[in-house]
Amino acid sequence: VDEAFSQDKLSSRKYAKIKACYDFCIETDKISESVAEKWQEYIYGDGSENYVIPYDETLKYLDSVEQNSACAKSIISYYKFMTAYYTDKDADTTLAFMKQAYDEAGDFGYMFVSSYMNAAWNFKDYDLLNTLTQTALKRNPKDTLAEYYSIKSAVITGDFDAANNFCEQIKANDPESLTYY
Repeated sequence: VDEAFSQDKLSSRKYAKIKACYDFCIETDKISESVAEKWQEYIYGDGSENYVIPYDETLKYLDSVEQNSACAKSIISYYKFMTAYYTDKDADTTLAFMKQAYDEAGDFGYMFVSSYMNAAWNFKDYDLLNTLTQTALKRNPKDTLAEYYSIKSAVITGDFDAANNFCEQIKANDPESLTYY
């Protein structure tokens, strides 16, 4: 974006959505950088490669991070999701943090959708997975991960006609896609 747009051009009404997305991404990077180092200290607290995450202490740290924007709130919720996931918390707890991150990001929730789909799949919440894949495919009809999970979910739930329809849709949208096969 920095190379393609001058600040004046980027600030124009015509490019308001691009600027908003760009600003969100920049803020995401800054927040993630500031949180990631400390968060990893909690994960690898004993210096080994084994996860030793003090769940309550980690959440207390994350709650202490300044969250004065939707972006900051969504990133902190995402780190809470990862904390819950890596400490083997139940599906409701873990998915609630992911939903919070997704919702708090507003128009930019799509940046969390691959993690959200993966979590829904891992927790066998196929209704949620179907909702997420359809939302992702509306936004990007060539989202290969959403295509992949649409097919897997249909197969696992025994809806082979839907799985076949997803495959045909993928082939129609992108004849070169390997997901079809």
